[in-house]
Amino acid sequence: MRNRTILILELINNPRPDSQVMQELAALGPHSNQPVATLSRTNFLTILKQFENETLSAPDLKAWATRLAGRRDIDFEFGPEGAVEEALFWLVYEEIQNWTGSHLCQHIETMLERRSRNRDAS
Repeated sequence: MRNRTILILELINNPRPDSQVMQELAALGPHSNQPVATLSRTNFLTILKQFENETLSAPDLKAWATRLAGRRDIDFEFGPEGAVEEALFWLVYEEIQNWTGSHLCQHIETMLERRSRNRDAS
């Protein structure tokens, strides 16, 4: 069995994880109280580009975001309640199927860019 860090990194980087990954995570039990991996702006934008290029469907994008949201074993670039976590939350709760890929991506990219600039200026 792979360790939690490897499995969480697979969840972050693969919007359609193998069922084996999900089974192994379930076998490890409840979420760890300590982050073992970080969801970065770059990770987020890489997955978002798959949606924009239509290699990832809206339901798959939403499922990816839902799998990651609220996990205590995932840290977020820019910290809790930062731009990356906000963008993830937005995907989980917004009705993204009503957006075209390019409009959704532009909206989130703008949000991530604006938030990261505000944080860098602090």
